[in-house]
Amino acid sequence: MQIMIRATAAMIVALMALAPVGAAAQTTETAAAPADSAGEDPVGLGAEVVAGLSQAEETFAARMTQIQETLDQTRTDIENAEPLFDQMIAAIEEQAQLGDPTGAFVESLEAYIRDIDALADEAERQGDTEIAADLRKTAQGFETARDRTIKIHSDSFRLIREIKADKRRFIIRKQAKLAAKALTVAEEGVKRLQGVLNEIREIRATVPTSTGVSQ
Repeated sequence: MQIMIRATAAMIVALMALAPVGAAAQTTETAAAPADSAGEDPVGLGAEVVAGLSQAEETFAARMTQIQETLDQTRTDIENAEPLFDQMIAAIEEQAQLGDPTGAFVESLEAYIRDIDALADEAERQGDTEIAADLRKTAQGFETARDRTIKIHSDSFRLIREIKADKRRFIIRKQAKLAAKALTVAEEGVKRLQGVLNEIREIRATVPTSTGVSQ
């Protein structure tokens, strides 16, 4: 961005340096111009400067619009931090509830345990002890899965209760992070505006004051 601004300023400075600064100079240059030069740009940089300014303005304005939109959205997120927190809690509770000891998932695991134990019993009656041992091991695997599911459910809701108890602290911390993000974006906007000011100062420096001293 700084390169673009300085390039724009350089074009303006070049144009200002080549342009006449008074009525006498304008009269002299008009008199000195060839008769067949009517309609031509005596400087040769006018269109280029205008095009450069237009492009720089569009790029600058587009980025400042993005910055403003980000600031507005982040402020909305800060204001909505509490309802967003509540939505988050509702979502994780719904997911964690799938591991409920009385829920369909655990009931399915227990059904596998019963069925596989019954198969192992039958295998033993048939004298196929090797298959029976494998089935017992599989049933133990399902028991482990069931027990882990129940513990996961218990631990999940214990943590959810702790999060709810510290609701305000969680919300404030989230808002603090969003505010820090907004500051970073705002500082970029200030830096870009400072670049515009620097460009204006360079342009102003090319124009003599009423006392003939450049600012």
